[in-house]
Amino acid sequence: MTTTARALLTLFVLSAGAAAFVHDGDPKLLHKRPAFQGAGWRNAQRQSTSGGPLLVTGPTAPFTANNVTLLSWVTLAEFGVSAAGNGNSCFGYTSPSGREYALMGLSTGTAVVEITQPGNPVIVAQVPGPVSLWRDVRTYSTYAYAVSEGGGGIQVIDLANVDA
Repeated sequence: MTTTARALLTLFVLSAGAAAFVHDGDPKLLHKRPAFQGAGWRNAQRQSTSGGPLLVTGPTAPFTANNVTLLSWVTLAEFGVSAAGNGNSCFGYTSPSGREYALMGLSTGTAVVEITQPGNPVIVAQVPGPVSLWRDVRTYSTYAYAVSEGGGGIQVIDLANVDA
């Protein structure tokens, strides 16, 4: 075996060993639970008519929060994602008309959710993509760009008529 081959083999073995410990001790792994497959929750009465603070009662499930009010909860099951799937990236978009949207990266594609009324979100579109552990979404002008490690390149989503 040549010196170059030995050096490459040593580098490979050391790299493989280091990669195995990259996430060692990650606290998220200690509390990992399967995705909830039930219905979500909506607080459609989210607007205060007096202009004062909102009085919101949440779902019965315990949610630990600090200075955050839960106005709705859209589950992965509502997107049609199986228990083995996941959701990962969420990015906001405001249309020229002022309506607000959440672009949600899912293991099966990208979803567009209207959140103009945060207490009553509406899934308005789903764009299928390669099955993937993660998907990242960003916007520029009236376009959303979605990428993943699952292949398929960059998906360009035209949001110009999202309000229609």
